[in-house]
Amino acid sequence: MPFRNKTIIVAEDDYNLLMSLCIVLERLGYDAIPAENGAEVMQLLRIISPDAITLDLNMPVLGGLETLKLIKDDERYKNIPVIVVSGESQAETLEECRNTGCASFLQKPTGMAELSSALEKNIFPQRGRKHARISLDIKITLNTGGASQGFYTRTLSESGVFVRTKHPFAVGTGVEIILPLDGEDIAVQGSVIYVTSPEDLRPGMAIEFGSVPEFAAARIRKFVLKSISKDMEGLAAAREYKPAV
Repeated sequence: MPFRNKTIIVAEDDYNLLMSLCIVLERLGYDAIPAENGAEVMQLLRIISPDAITLDLNMPVLGGLETLKLIKDDERYKNIPVIVVSGESQAETLEECRNTGCASFLQKPTGMAELSSALEKNIFPQRGRKHARISLDIKITLNTGGASQGFYTRTLSESGVFVRTKHPFAVGTGVEIILPLDGEDIAVQGSVIYVTSPEDLRPGMAIEFGSVPEFAAARIRKFVLKSISKDMEGLAAAREYKPAV
């Protein structure tokens, strides 16, 4: 099966917040599809099959709770995980969302780590991935069997890296990874845990880090979080006004 990013429909009526959420999700390696109300979500469901949906509750045209009920009452969509992201704090509202079938309820303002954790828990339950992941295109070095090779990355997290290549190493191959982060080379040990074939849309191999020294883990985490923060800090200037339609 060809490799593809997981797709998330993001429903939020605050335009700047909607763009913020989409940028964060893109940074985490997802394909984010924006929707400004529940009606747009239902329209999108007719043409795409998302891996998860995030819903605000207070939206015009069709609110989040009504949208959640429509999704869970439809045999075509009921198994899609829905994560409610809302400023609502009343216990009755939270209970109604849970009873209707929402997978997780996140209180605004929602932190990146909380959103990432909720998505990973619902989209990758078997893998149990717990770390934020960013899209990243840098050249790294892999050392194995006495040889060194350069590869370009696709994603990076605190737990591993995905590199682009049509000639992946065999699953189980042990490697030393040299990561050039913020002008400093960070060396960690790892092993190949899965590969995608040359026929896939994004051929390459996933390398899971082994036992990472504390100083190296701290530097990788700082780099990942800083990369996401940069996008958030620049959002206001880039998306200050909603385009006229």
